[in-house]
Amino acid sequence: MSPLTQPLRHHRLQVDHDDRAQRGESLCRGSPQRGQGGDQCCHRSCPRGGIRGLAIRLEAATAKLAELEEEHGGEEGAFSELDKVNQANVAKRLKEIKGDTEAKAEAEALEARLEANAKEGDRKKRVKEAEASLDDKAYAQYPKLGEADVKALVVDDKWMAALESTVHGETDRIS
Repeated sequence: MSPLTQPLRHHRLQVDHDDRAQRGESLCRGSPQRGQGGDQCCHRSCPRGGIRGLAIRLEAATAKLAELEEEHGGEEGAFSELDKVNQANVAKRLKEIKGDTEAKAEAEALEARLEANAKEGDRKKRVKEAEASLDDKAYAQYPKLGEADVKALVVDDKWMAALESTVHGETDRIS
């Protein structure tokens, strides 16, 4: 495989890596890369690093937001005074109750909501930047590809994978 096709193949490898994770298989094909502090896997899309790792952290932040809304969203909850639970309304309500000693629990819940919202926004931004960076690297490789590289990408990576998947699906359906 040509070094030019590395970024292009990464998209397929990331999908394969994610599929293996969903099936509960081992994610790493090797040991952590040297000089990466052991936090980086042998593969950039491993949940310990790269875009997939960022996406996992984004999902955790989104789940935290949903958990806060469920926990404090009932009639007696901290968000009961809000028409719509969003950053602007939460900040406005927090200003209204600032200094009120009786609303200390509500203020803590509202502050937790603002913090979780900020984390989610930051993580969305980081995922988007990482994906854009990877896409830019892949697009930069297109003009450098030779005929053999294009055949390897199209035939080996796409067509053969689709054919193999179809054959396995048919085999499973028949048996």
